[in-house]
Amino acid sequence: MRLFWPACCLTTLFLAACNGEMPMPIGDCRPPEGGLLYIQPTSTPLADPELTPTPTPDAQATSTATPTPTTTATPTSTPLPYCTPTPTPAGSSHPTATPFSRGRGAGDVRNLTLNLADDAVEAVAAGRYLSAVAWREGLQLAIALTGGGSDFDSRLLGVGEQVTMAFSLTDRLHVAYTNNGLLYYRAAEAGTHPADAPDEIIGTGGQPDLAIDADGWAHLFFVVNGTVQQRTQGPAGWSQSETIAPGDTTAATFTEDGSLVVVVKQGNLTHIYRQDTPGASWSPQSTFDTGHTVIGAPQIDADGQWVYIAFVSERLDPYSGDWPNFRPEYKPAAPWANRVHSGANAQQYFTRFAVHNAGVYQQVQVTGNLLSLTAWGQVWSSDEPCEPLNASCNPTDMRLQIGLDPSGGLNPAGSSVVWSPPINPVDTYLPMSVSAAAQGSLATVYLKSNPQQPRSHNDVYWDSVNLAGGLLLNGDFELGFPEYSGIAELKVAERWHPFYREDGIVGVSDGRYIVHAAWSNDSGLTWSDSFDVIQNEDAGSNQTGRFTGNAYPIIALGNELAPTVSFLVVYEEGDPPPTQPAAWRYGRPRLATCDLGGVVCTDSPGERLLSAQATRPTSRLVVGVSPDRQRGILAWDAWQPGATARDVYATSIQPQALEE
Repeated sequence: MRLFWPACCLTTLFLAACNGEMPMPIGDCRPPEGGLLYIQPTSTPLADPELTPTPTPDAQATSTATPTPTTTATPTSTPLPYCTPTPTPAGSSHPTATPFSRGRGAGDVRNLTLNLADDAVEAVAAGRYLSAVAWREGLQLAIALTGGGSDFDSRLLGVGEQVTMAFSLTDRLHVAYTNNGLLYYRAAEAGTHPADAPDEIIGTGGQPDLAIDADGWAHLFFVVNGTVQQRTQGPAGWSQSETIAPGDTTAATFTEDGSLVVVVKQGNLTHIYRQDTPGASWSPQSTFDTGHTVIGAPQIDADGQWVYIAFVSERLDPYSGDWPNFRPEYKPAAPWANRVHSGANAQQYFTRFAVHNAGVYQQVQVTGNLLSLTAWGQVWSSDEPCEPLNASCNPTDMRLQIGLDPSGGLNPAGSSVVWSPPINPVDTYLPMSVSAAAQGSLATVYLKSNPQQPRSHNDVYWDSVNLAGGLLLNGDFELGFPEYSGIAELKVAERWHPFYREDGIVGVSDGRYIVHAAWSNDSGLTWSDSFDVIQNEDAGSNQTGRFTGNAYPIIALGNELAPTVSFLVVYEEGDPPPTQPAAWRYGRPRLATCDLGGVVCTDSPGERLLSAQATRPTSRLVVGVSPDRQRGILAWDAWQPGATARDVYATSIQPQALEE
């Protein structure tokens, strides 16, 4: 095990053979002359303070915890001239770490639960040599502890929720959580599981967050009756509650100079507070107001004198229609011969008891100056019961159209698309046509429908598509119908792509979701204006799926090219642009990288950190970085097949590798 601490914590051991002469000071690390024996100095092991939990007036019940044994630090002495310890290069203040993960900062993905239960991830923590992941199995809390690889020690803690965890420099794991309105705390030494550690009832509160100072004491932040409060460990136990400010959620971190910086969400405002020394007053430093709804909890990270915060805003676009749109199911029309215009097959898609704004598209090579598109369409729009069963009773206006974008754009709502007049060909195929002058080497063909009202069946059929002036492929839909991006409900004809507007999913609305950030380069004293990192819009102005509420900043000062900050967020669900399939976007952790202290960032909506082959969709992501900034852990819960229960996954990350 290779450890290194600053020279103030070193004790020099100097031995010599008895040859009657005092050894000369060593100028470098070459073997000394004369056969003398020298032992290079070694580091005095760090030690966490001894925990002495004592009830305070804030406590709601008597604590059952006992003092946690710890190793007493060896007193240091004035160092003699010495050689730098072998594992650490001279002049370095941090251990040399071998990267343990490759690629875009993500290592092997591990399924920590792999059971039939519904497991919801809660928190993670990374230490120097240990990592911890916490999740809920129903009402029970579980924590998995690992020293690396696939060896996870998973144990139940008991009933609880809202877990927060943090490691000290010596890998003591601090855990806080809530149960029935009370805050609980426990600490586990390196090599022991928190399930074996006694717990304390700290008092009332919720939404806890932990920060560990350089001496190994825990600082607990929580919310009581709309105010953010703090309690601090010390030799006499926990301090009394100290009110910081009004707020809904909070996150805290220590800076290089030992100051505490806290980010507090209060409604749609994000506030920064700073405390210079323990017990000093909390001073407000900055407030950020986007003018829109702030969702989730702001997150914070510090490295050196740099501090970054990140939060997500939601700006919903009001829905102007009578009914929300749902994603259709796509499949071949065969074997129903009455739904095929020519050949053996046609493209079908439909919604049941719902409307849609959807269709298929194809980008084509232009071969002439004038583009002329024709297509045949049919609809089945019916209430139940209906006789005969496959006929349309009380149909709605299905509003079928075909469109041409002569500029080759990939936005069906774009102003450059030329559309045919809408028609409603109930139970029979009718032709449509549209023409436009070519504007470049590419053009885009659209086949679209937008039912006016929901019905038991709102089915659309397309066939016999022809394009003069361009190379349209599979216009007769006679090739196969593979699952589009592996989604069973999207069986789309070869060479074609689906597009749809989806604003009927529960909890998902059309709108703009923006990851915001702000920074300080003087340990939280002064702050930049907030800036937009990424948003749910791509370079073609196509609005895409929503971001979840939590975006995690990770500062990387040691990047070989330039210091940067990365942001991790989940692209949850919504309406994907035509350029990217739904499965590529839904529920995937995404990465955005910015220049440190600047606003030059990865293009929206960021890059995928993990592929669809690595994990199933998720909506919950938690991130933790070790106190020495050498390693981290990323965890999420992902749906099992059937989307009725979730498993918890985790992977290691290396902060310096996020910029590769």
